[in-house]
Amino acid sequence: MAALLNETDLIDRILAHIDGKTTDKGSVVWREPVENYHSTERFAAELEVLRRVPMAFCPSAALPEPGSYIARTTVGTPLLVVRGTDGVVRGFRNACRHRGMKLEEGEGCKRAFACPYHAWTYGLDGALRHVPGEDGFPGLDKEAHGLVPVAAVQERNGIVFVTQDEPLSDGPLGDLPEVLTDDYVLFNKIEFDARIA
Repeated sequence: MAALLNETDLIDRILAHIDGKTTDKGSVVWREPVENYHSTERFAAELEVLRRVPMAFCPSAALPEPGSYIARTTVGTPLLVVRGTDGVVRGFRNACRHRGMKLEEGEGCKRAFACPYHAWTYGLDGALRHVPGEDGFPGLDKEAHGLVPVAAVQERNGIVFVTQDEPLSDGPLGDLPEVLTDDYVLFNKIEFDARIA
């Protein structure tokens, strides 16, 4: 078994590979069983793990002001990530607590989110603010029916990370190198939808 390299040796090795246009090679050919690519159980287990680790969601510059939001499906779950009036970025399941309708699509800037189905309205903090015909919901506890928050949202070095479910650990973001700074401005974005036939 090969000895582990320290960080400096590893960096030197990577740079040497880049300069030489080479790569490390194994001593045998790895054959991944085809059934692993078709296993619904394996796929579900992989999604469960991905929902429990911080995933890069967007650059901080994509949420430049209070009310800026992005709604997209990440690891199979529709999410709504928004910058609050206090400047803090928060993440929620993108589903109304009444009938589960998606609140938003795409991105934009709003002061509140109203469900397109029955107009239940939520604040930037996820709190349920207004229910039309509220008298038709006797005993409705608005405080208990806010948007469902994700487990964690961390804004680090100009990137917003979302952990959807209970984290596997305290998180691997402690040693995150500085990638972007807070003074970046989002200039452009490109989205790809790769579908496999």
